[in-house]
Amino acid sequence: MSTEFGKKGNTCERCKSEVGSTTDYKDHGLDEALCQDCIKEIEEYYSIRCSKCDKPAHLRGNLVEFENKKICTICMDEINMKKITKQE
Repeated sequence: MSTEFGKKGNTCERCKSEVGSTTDYKDHGLDEALCQDCIKEIEEYYSIRCSKCDKPAHLRGNLVEFENKKICTICMDEINMKKITKQE
C-alpha cells in the first residue's frame, strides 16, 4: 500500500467530509487525499475473496450467498450449470 501521511485539516476527496488529516492514497488506481474511514472501506472491498475459488471478489462480479458461504458470481454460474446438466 502506497500512502503518505502529512496533510492536516483537509477535506477527504472521496466522502467530502472535513477531517483532521488526510492521507495521499495511491493504490487500486486511485490518487487522492483520503480520510482513514475511506481508506479502510476501500481496503476491505479489495480484500474480500470468494470462499470457493479464493479469487478477489471485485474481479469476479462480487459475491452471492450460497449454502452459508459467500461465493463469486462466476462460481455460482458454474454450480447452476452443473445442476442443469444433471437434470438432463
